Amino acid sequence: MTLLQVRNLSVSFTQDGATTDAVKNVSFEVGKGETVALVGESGSGKSVTALSTVSLLPESADVSGSVRYEGTEMIGAPEADLRRVRGNDISFIFQEPMTSLNPLHTIEKQLGESLALHQNLTGAAAEARILELLRKVGIRDPETRLRAYPHQLSGGQRQRVMIAMALANGPDLLVADEPTTALDVTIQAQILELLADLKRSERMSLLFITHDLGIVRRIADKVCVMKGGEIVEAGPTEDIFANPQHPYTRSLLAAEPSGEPDPVPDHAEEIVSTENLRVWFPIQRGLLRKTVGHVKAVNDATISVRQGETLGVVGESGSGKTTLALAILRLLSSEGRISFVGNEIAGWNSTRIRPLRKDMQVVFQDPYGSLSPRMTIEQIVAEGLSVHEVAGNHNSYELVADILTEVGLDPDMMHRYPHEFSGGQRQRIAIARAMILNPKLVVLDEPTSALDMTVQVQIVDLLRRLQKRHNLAYLFISHDLKVVRALSHKVIVMKQGDIVEAGTNAEIFRNPRTAYTRELMAAAFGQTRV
Repeated sequence: MTLLQVRNLSVSFTQDGATTDAVKNVSFEVGKGETVALVGESGSGKSVTALSTVSLLPESADVSGSVRYEGTEMIGAPEADLRRVRGNDISFIFQEPMTSLNPLHTIEKQLGESLALHQNLTGAAAEARILELLRKVGIRDPETRLRAYPHQLSGGQRQRVMIAMALANGPDLLVADEPTTALDVTIQAQILELLADLKRSERMSLLFITHDLGIVRRIADKVCVMKGGEIVEAGPTEDIFANPQHPYTRSLLAAEPSGEPDPVPDHAEEIVSTENLRVWFPIQRGLLRKTVGHVKAVNDATISVRQGETLGVVGESGSGKTTLALAILRLLSSEGRISFVGNEIAGWNSTRIRPLRKDMQVVFQDPYGSLSPRMTIEQIVAEGLSVHEVAGNHNSYELVADILTEVGLDPDMMHRYPHEFSGGQRQRIAIARAMILNPKLVVLDEPTSALDMTVQVQIVDLLRRLQKRHNLAYLFISHDLKVVRALSHKVIVMKQGDIVEAGTNAEIFRNPRTAYTRELMAAAFGQTRV
């Protein structure tokens, strides 16, 4: 039985006299109890297609074609009819729960609003239903979470709350728009397993939007591959993966980081090392702010990274990965020994360490938030040259042009602003900003997690080339174990501030010793079917 039928759907947007075709003649169906995946890279039209199912597009959208839910036309339907369907028969889970949840309202209030609107449930009856929903999605001790605000929950807990909100009114169709992209591999596996259980128990259909083909293979009955607003290939999941017909589908399937970095010479110089590095944050209570304990963010970490070597740092959110890196960079106070290019820098203040700053650079996770929107690309990349006075007799324009060319960007674009570039291009700009100072150590903090799979492969290849050319030491932080495996020589696994396992790439990935590492591997490479 067909639940949702989309026929010849087209969506365009007009701004400043220019028209953009976001979706072009898209057709597909979602059957009762079926999981259909819309897969493609950013800008392919996946989310616009999903939002069109219940007419959630802005007024500037020009929509044509047909979207029928249980035989009823949604395009052009009266607003009152659409409101009855939205959140009731068709519910949405979005990618980033922190922006989808109201930061000023408690979890109880936000869940209660939907129950009051669609079921007229209030008071004790609403609270009982909210507790039931929170238990159903795996929130432990839900009574203690009712009065919590979104910022007081972890990423996985926030996504579970979003799922609870979507399930509140017993929908027949759940639209999940990149619901696991920002989550750790173990949390991602838990959310996928939760959706599988809920789909079976609630007898729901699922429209799953993602750019991750690994997830698609694990969850979907049918796949629709989108590119440039069109469905270029569609069919049963097994057929698509076994025998892809379209070149774009084949390129997506091939877009997985692979290979390994070049070996490090035995005589390679040690760039950075730590011994018993500790970052503890005091827990203070009472009027006199007495210290009653500590949050052990990093506990007795001992590592070393040589020239031309990559140390992968893996673990779930809150495990201490980024805190470890910030302590090594002397951006956080710490105890223990830190050696950087032969200097014992643990006790150095900001003034003393400033001359070494150009040798230790960082590339952050979010290429959208780490670049100033008010500066041109030339200003962003060249800023470090003036701060550290390293241009010398060279023209800064020429240095910027050279480094942009090296990271695969056209120097003629340096007068543009960040918003004029794609996510992958922005990450290349961030890498150029770090590399222009010829650093010895580069901290890469989740540099590929916000990017499409094909772009991830390009960035991994770029980082490998730069490392080989400049003999760079990388501290590579990531929850994506496939990327870590492709880029790292050595790996440390962190859990709640402790390094629970360390070894070479081959040792960690082929023969993990601890149960926690095996759990991470199973979540990253295992099989879950929704």
